[in-house]
This record gives sequence, C-alpha cells and structure tokens, in this order.
Amino acid sequence: MEFNKLTESIASALKTEAGEFSEAIIKEGEEVTGIDYDKLTGVLQKVVKSRIDSVAKESREEGYGRAKKETMEQIEARLAEKYSVEKTRFDDMMETIVSKQRESFQANPKDIENSDVYLNAIKAEQKKAEQLRNEFDQEKQSWKKQQVQLLGQSRAKEYLNSANFALPEDQSKRDNLVRLFLNDVFNNSETQIEPNGSSLKILDKEGYPVRNDMKEEITFDDFLEKKASLYFERKSDKKPASPNNHKDGSDGGEPKIDAPDFNSNEEYIRLVQANIKDKKVVEALREKYEHKVKAGEIQA
Repeated sequence: MEFNKLTESIASALKTEAGEFSEAIIKEGEEVTGIDYDKLTGVLQKVVKSRIDSVAKESREEGYGRAKKETMEQIEARLAEKYSVEKTRFDDMMETIVSKQRESFQANPKDIENSDVYLNAIKAEQKKAEQLRNEFDQEKQSWKKQQVQLLGQSRAKEYLNSANFALPEDQSKRDNLVRLFLNDVFNNSETQIEPNGSSLKILDKEGYPVRNDMKEEITFDDFLEKKASLYFERKSDKKPASPNNHKDGSDGGEPKIDAPDFNSNEEYIRLVQANIKDKKVVEALREKYEHKVKAGEIQA
C-alpha cells in the first residue's frame, strides 16, 4: 500500500501514469511484497528522460510561436506604416496593398518594350507576318503563271494561224513543233512574261521591258513573231522542194549549212536559242529535226 502511494506521488510529479512503475513491483499473487530497485531505477530514468524531452519540445514550440507572433506583428506594423493601410491580418493587408498598387500603377513604355515577354511576342508576330507574306507571294506567282498560260497559249496558237505560218502537214510533226515553240515562248530563261491588263508584257531576266532597235517595248505578238520564225516558214515564203534549193557550192551557189547534232527535243531548243541570230543555222537545225523525227530518232 505504501508502495502504491510512493509510485503515485512520483508519477504525479513527473506527469505520467503510476502504471509505468508496475514492472518494478514484486508480487506474490495479489499482494505486493517488495520492489525491484534496479528495475525501478531504469523506469525512473526512462520516465524522467521522456519528461525532459517533452518539456524541451514544449519550450521550443512555445518560443517559436511567441517569436513568430512577435515577428508577424512587427511586419504587419511596418507594412501598415509604409503603405498607409489599416493594420490587420497579413493576408488581408497584402490584398489591400496589391489593389492600391494596381490602381496607381503607371507602366514605363521603355520597360515594356525591353521586356522578354514583349520582345518574344513581337518576334512571334513577325514570324507569322513573314509566313503570311511568303504564302501570299506564292499564291500571287501561281496566279500570274495561270493567267500567263491562259492568255498566252491561246494567243500563241491563234497567232500561228493568223500570221500565215506553214505548219507541217503531218499531225504528229505539227503537234510536236507547236509544243516546242510554246515551250520556248513560256519557259525561256532569258525572258519573263507578266500579265498586263488583258495582254502580256515581255521582260528580260532582270525584270526590265524588252525593247526593239527603236527602243520601243516589244508587244507579245512581236515576241511570238520572233520565236515562230525559228520554227516555221510563212506560207508565202516557203519554196518548193528542189535540188536547186540546196547547193554544195560547186556551181557557185550558197553552200549548205551543216547543223550541230542533237539527240533530244531539249537539246534542239537549246541549239536554236544559242543560234537565234543566225537564220541559216536555225533553218538547218529545223530541217535536221524534221529528219530525225521522220527517222524515229526523236519522238514527236
């Protein structure tokens, strides 16, 4: 009984339960007969250490809480004084301060222009604008090409008939020569064809108007005339086939021109363009071309 009072007193002093000391009690049946002092010493050490740790923790938490409270009060007081707002809870004060700053804020244009956000946004818009310009230029070029082909090919075929050019009677030869003629007109690296109202304008490869010897801008029909004369003869100028038309020079006549050789339509066109100023060579090339088509060496 005396032992129970003793353990209860110790437990109360250490703010723990008396049952903590039960392992140090020696019993016989239900009767307490003594105390195991070694065990009691161990239990006391454990309980005392636990109590010391608990008190230390409570002290730290209390000190931290007090310091935190004092620090927040100081911060709140400084904020209230600096920004002329009512001293309340920190979060409420910050909302009030931000709201006041937003109302009175005046942006510096230079700061905005030099900001990364602004510069990146400008670059993005410039990239979009450049892309749109490129797409527009592509559409414009495609539209020009379609207009040139639509106006030009129709006019070129019509011109061949109205200008009284003598086209080959053989259909395949005629179609092939007309195709070569049109290819030379519309795919010549030395000239460009641009829409000009309901007509077409001829420019050189630098983009300047092509002019005749009188320094006048040539018309599309002038251009067609020059090109067609490389491929076809006029009906009124065509001479009947006769041995007298080509002489070898032995009888004082003009010697026959030996045209450069070629093996494709493309080579033929390049040779014609290269010798455009020499009508004799061009005529010889044309005759050789007709011979090769007839012999099956070049497909019509």
